Amino acid sequence: MRQHLLYNCFHKEDEVSLETLRLFEVLLQKRNEHVLHCLVLVYLTSRSYYDSSASDSLIGSWSDEEDERERQRDSPLLDFSPGSSPVSRTLAPSSINKVINSFLFLLPQHLHSTTDPDETGYEQYVQDADRQYQACTTQCACYGWPNEATFPESAEYDDSCSSDSRPEADHGCQFYEGPFLRMIFTRIARLPYQPYEINLQLTGLVSHLAMLPHPYLHEYLLNPLLPLRSEANSLFSILQLVAGELMSQIPAMKNYKHLLYVTRQKLLGDGSDIQEEENSLLESMVVLEEFCKELAAIAFVKYHHSS
Repeated sequence: MRQHLLYNCFHKEDEVSLETLRLFEVLLQKRNEHVLHCLVLVYLTSRSYYDSSASDSLIGSWSDEEDERERQRDSPLLDFSPGSSPVSRTLAPSSINKVINSFLFLLPQHLHSTTDPDETGYEQYVQDADRQYQACTTQCACYGWPNEATFPESAEYDDSCSSDSRPEADHGCQFYEGPFLRMIFTRIARLPYQPYEINLQLTGLVSHLAMLPHPYLHEYLLNPLLPLRSEANSLFSILQLVAGELMSQIPAMKNYKHLLYVTRQKLLGDGSDIQEEENSLLESMVVLEEFCKELAAIAFVKYHHSS
């Protein structure tokens, strides 16, 4: 059944794919521990996506001066309490400014669809994420998830998952994100060329996953600074590819800045139509812009609640 549903996510009929993605959203909204484990978590708890051999050199590449300069960058709503110690270093990393800025500055300012930098809507995303995260942590409190992402002493998989899922997750030294995350990443990579409704549904699925207070899932989805093994894809690396694709095409459009603004207004229900061939790219840019704000807001809220 699971394989059939995943296959339908790539159906030639967009409506079939859309309805299947909506079904997965319903499953994620229920936050059933067994469903989450079998769909996603079983593939991440070995932490085989993490390149421990590169972590020391990566961390060492940031000098104290660079750290201070990064902290002084303009990150909306960041307010660090002096002397506070995080409840979870994974959910509340010391590099939170860099994490948030990685998402907020993925797209250059001239490709933003908002004309007023003070009206980006980021604050609203933070408020929404705060409300949703409180509900999420309450619902997941009984699951016994760890506070930190650490390397297990031995690869053990929970018997609560079906037997056919455990062999899939055990790929030796090779990381495999599992069929569900692979489907999501593959479809997000097609963001510029998919209908707006599918893109919106995909980003919604990722937001549901990113909201979960699970340390392995959190760092894999929401820490762009994480050193990854060469074979491991990540959400941020996919978003970088999508951003590069859009940045190579949209500036070639005549009056693209105005078109982005008009597209944003149209998606908000207050704008005019645009030529169809341009419309898909412009809508995808707006979706990516808003998605990055939402991910930054979720990362900030989880930091705030875990500090």
